[in-house]
Amino acid sequence: MKLRSVFGGILTGALMMMLAACGGPASSDEGGGAPAPAPTPVPEGAAESATDQPAEPAAPALRLPEISAEGWGVGERPDPVAVEGPVTVTFWHAIAQRHEAALLDVIASFEAEYPNINIEPVYQGSYTDLRTALVAALSTPNKPVMSQMYESWTSQFIEADLLVPVQAFINADPTFGDAELDGYFSSFLENNRWGETLVTLPFNKSLYLLFANLDLLEGAGLGVPTTWEEMRTAAQTLTVDNRRGFGVRPLMETFTPLFLMNGGDFLTADGQPDLESEACLETLQCLIDLMHTDDVCYLESGYLTAAFANQSIALLTGSSAGISYTDRQVGDAFRWVVAPLPSHGDNPRRVLSQGTNVGIYADHDPQTLWAAWEFLKFLTNAESSAHFAAISGYLPVQRGSLEVPELANQIASDPNTAVATSQLEYAAFEPRMPEWETIRDSLNSLIGQMLTNSTLTAERIAGRMMREARQAIED
Repeated sequence: MKLRSVFGGILTGALMMMLAACGGPASSDEGGGAPAPAPTPVPEGAAESATDQPAEPAAPALRLPEISAEGWGVGERPDPVAVEGPVTVTFWHAIAQRHEAALLDVIASFEAEYPNINIEPVYQGSYTDLRTALVAALSTPNKPVMSQMYESWTSQFIEADLLVPVQAFINADPTFGDAELDGYFSSFLENNRWGETLVTLPFNKSLYLLFANLDLLEGAGLGVPTTWEEMRTAAQTLTVDNRRGFGVRPLMETFTPLFLMNGGDFLTADGQPDLESEACLETLQCLIDLMHTDDVCYLESGYLTAAFANQSIALLTGSSAGISYTDRQVGDAFRWVVAPLPSHGDNPRRVLSQGTNVGIYADHDPQTLWAAWEFLKFLTNAESSAHFAAISGYLPVQRGSLEVPELANQIASDPNTAVATSQLEYAAFEPRMPEWETIRDSLNSLIGQMLTNSTLTAERIAGRMMREARQAIED
């Protein structure tokens, strides 16, 4: 098998700079962990900053790197059972606690079926820690065979010629074709495709939902909100004394779920930032109204699970991965539910999905690469995805997982799991080009500033968001 040279010294340096400057999405994908950094405050009444100057001419469009499965010379598929001597596949990940236990279950099942393949899972800590470890290792012989990765990381790895696209394996694997690909939720699969080439496969996914204190809502004669208007009314009604109706964090995760549900797109069709659109302005104004006009929000830089559990807040938008954490913290104190995100107008449902995919790195011997491919297929098949979802609280990546008894029984018995899985068909995503993480860091800061400074208008924040995006592209 002919393998490409991974990259030279100049390209290595470029990768280091790209990855060191950015990371994965702020990890509200889990229900625990360190608090997010507080936003840089803008003093009340502060003068316009340098970022509020007139906009520069349009920047070059954001772009995706190109990749092809052609030219990899993927040869005859070896039979893993017939491998002479054991093959070890290192898998770097950031799956912790009970989530890791579910991953280890899948690995044990795989190794029982493929006794000559040893999967060596290496927990790297947080996703930021995983990124840092990859930066240090990918230019050395100690690189992993496979790892979790966010889409924006994948774009950078493509540019650095680091990956064997899974399409190369699919093209040479008679056991994996259109029927197997059709089993994945199409939105997840498309988000792993660059052009016509499938580069990675989806793994641990979550969706954003509305978390609601049912006892408080029913006590006030209210139902679970289904629209922005109902959500605002409920937040106003349930704000009493030290309790606030709605919980927010100074992060994009407060803005993006509502923005996507409002028909918003971060980019135009030709790849330009689209952050002064009507959808963006309406979404920013919705948050300004809740935070400043109505004064019904509780602001917390860390996770909102504890505030929800002690009834300091009645409503919040949060990740489905937080359901199990919330269930443990609330216990029997009160009744609560998750519900689909409230809609606004006639916009189609587009539900923010987060989580990582898994890719395979180049510059390993053919048997190791094919062993990694066998594991990746197993890791993301319907049965494994169902087990991982049932134990970890993440969502399955295959439709067939919904019919696997372990998960099907959970869906039937747990209304919250049923609601979460019902939203899988509506999954939508943030942009995935290399510049996105730099842009995202800037937008995080601006959302935080908006939530802490009542003098900032939606128009002013949107203008600054647009300028920050353009600057990131130019740089």
